Amino acid sequence: MRNSIRRIGQRLLPITIGLLLTLAGIATQLAPTEGTARVLQRVNSLVYDLRLAFVDFPQQASSYPIVFVDVDEQSLETVGRWPWSRSTIAELSRGLLEEGSLVIGFDVMFSEPEINPVRQIGEALGSVPAPVADRLQQLEKELDADERLARVLSEGDFVLGFLLHRDKSTTGTPLKGQLPDPVYPRPVSSLPEFLVTEMPAATANLPVLQSAAIAGGFITTIPDPDGLLRKTPAVLTFGDKLYPSLTVAMAQTLLFEDQLTLNTTRVGNATALTSIEIADMEIPTDAKGNLLIPYRKGKPGYQTVSAADVLAGRTGHVELQNALVIVGSSAIGLGDLVSTPVNPAMPGATVHARVLEGILTENLPYRPDWAPGAELAASVFVGVILSLFLPLLPPIGMIVLAFGAVTAVILANGMLWARQGLDLALAPVFLIAMVILLVNLLEQLLRENRGRKRIKKMFGEYVPAAHINAMLRDPEAYNFAGDSREMTVLFSDIRSFTTISESLSAGELKTMLNRYFTPITRTIFEHDGTVDKYVGDMVMAFWGAPLKDENHATHAVLAALSMLEITEKLKEDFRRDGLPEINIGIGVNTGTMSVGDMGSNYRRAYTVLGDAVNLGARLESITKFYGAKLLVGPATKQQATGIHFRLVDQIIVKGKSEPVKVYEPLGRVGEVREEVFVACEKHHSALAAYYRQHWNAAAAIWRELQAAEGENLLYSIYLQRIEALELSPPPADWDGTYIHSSK
Repeated sequence: MRNSIRRIGQRLLPITIGLLLTLAGIATQLAPTEGTARVLQRVNSLVYDLRLAFVDFPQQASSYPIVFVDVDEQSLETVGRWPWSRSTIAELSRGLLEEGSLVIGFDVMFSEPEINPVRQIGEALGSVPAPVADRLQQLEKELDADERLARVLSEGDFVLGFLLHRDKSTTGTPLKGQLPDPVYPRPVSSLPEFLVTEMPAATANLPVLQSAAIAGGFITTIPDPDGLLRKTPAVLTFGDKLYPSLTVAMAQTLLFEDQLTLNTTRVGNATALTSIEIADMEIPTDAKGNLLIPYRKGKPGYQTVSAADVLAGRTGHVELQNALVIVGSSAIGLGDLVSTPVNPAMPGATVHARVLEGILTENLPYRPDWAPGAELAASVFVGVILSLFLPLLPPIGMIVLAFGAVTAVILANGMLWARQGLDLALAPVFLIAMVILLVNLLEQLLRENRGRKRIKKMFGEYVPAAHINAMLRDPEAYNFAGDSREMTVLFSDIRSFTTISESLSAGELKTMLNRYFTPITRTIFEHDGTVDKYVGDMVMAFWGAPLKDENHATHAVLAALSMLEITEKLKEDFRRDGLPEINIGIGVNTGTMSVGDMGSNYRRAYTVLGDAVNLGARLESITKFYGAKLLVGPATKQQATGIHFRLVDQIIVKGKSEPVKVYEPLGRVGEVREEVFVACEKHHSALAAYYRQHWNAAAAIWRELQAAEGENLLYSIYLQRIEALELSPPPADWDGTYIHSSK
């Protein structure tokens, strides 16, 4: 629990940053700057395109056939280059009427009059007799292609396309040609700050043709900034009047509606369009009157026939009876190809056909008026979830959670699109998730880097390289706060160091100590120990921290035995180099200790404290008393495995009242010589007799051991104690404990 609280405390900064980033993202959604709006639009466009590619929009088939009459390459080869004569257009139009087409829309304009050959002849002849002039005038009217087309247009429901645009330079005036009647009864200026796009220029059809046609609609398209056509205006304004698109005008014509009903809402001081109504059909739009183009995968919702086949009467494979026809071109040279998310070169007429199908089936994708609220909710959901939980996870977990949260939003978004055709933006969620993820990854990287530096600075000289590497892999698992755990401590001291130092110069003493401490430290590291400190000739080390070690007692004893072997080898080297002989005493003890970064504001160290540590130091100091090189406490003996021990004594050290047993490690199991093992067993037999106060039996064994091994301080100590106890028998509760009066 304490570690969990500490981890949460360490994560407060990234959690706070994540929540602030979420608030910033929400603020950007509510009031984007020009730059952020551009970024959001670009990301939303990319997401929209991916959704079109992978999630099909649920379209329905129109009850009226929709046909694209294509002035294709075959038509140009058969009829001739474009523009065709208005007589040919009239013939094409009459053929469609004869096939029974209901409404025919032209995705082409007739803004320039066609040259009349009779008029050219009259101008060439100049002044002619009156009968000839009358005949020429009659022939001019009979052979006028524009008049011929106008007569055909007046016979059916034809909708002519015109262009609303921003470039006045192409005409020199705001208007060229004649526009159809507007579809809104009032001036647009009567709607305060009407958001529908206003176009300053118009290029329309010849008056004779527009007057003959039943209606007209603009064929203007407005691509997104990346050049792709994702939406198209349903209405535009020009000269304070509202005009419909070609597809809207065709739907009006089919439903016998001259006017549109505008459904609007107030956005601040502006009037925003929400939808338009044709009869009882409602067409959802955005605030500026644009509608999303219902692109679809698979088969298109319309049929295609070549204009050449219509002219030749070869239309049996296409259902033109009661059809809604859009005349346009897919020929590359005619320039009516547009870039879309589903096709980089799509005929503009086919875009109109898709929109017309969506209008007639009332099945257009749209952005609902509650979309901003839903998008804010998604941003809050993802932002809060990631802000709270990413800081608690490793990098892989961060990535999985971030992508999981975003995927959940994507699935919900795709479901709403597939079932309802709802367009909800995902860019804010993506950007918030990406930024929070990157911030957390960067924060963890910096935190780990700080932790690595801290660990290297703290432990680099005191623990093995393998320990450092393990700690660097998970810096958060190791901290410098105080902790209480069972560990093993080792103290080692050079005997008679004062005498040695007096016989050497400062330089020689430094060299000798360096030669001694280097292999000693190496073997401590090799046995997974941590060097606590060097104090003069003393070395202090411990096992079980900062890395936990289940075998800390075994490793410590093995390190101590190795230190004794190293010292024996160094004796020969020092003797050869004229340096004094060195001997060491080592004390090892196991128990509960406090470990951590301790000290003052001026100097701190990672060290251990506690009674178990003090006992370890006492054991090192009494090695001289017993003539032993290595002594360990009872817990060390109990936990160290694979090692032979000899019980040395049961003692009470200075400052304590509880007795402890002291042991001497003899070596690894299997490596102790037979005679040493036998002597150890005899010694234990002598101790057993000693504790039972069988003085003669105990003394006999120790004298026998001295005779075999030579003078031995430990045996002499017990023989002296027996002599004293025989002269002054112990009390009835005597348990053999010896009290040490000095440290």
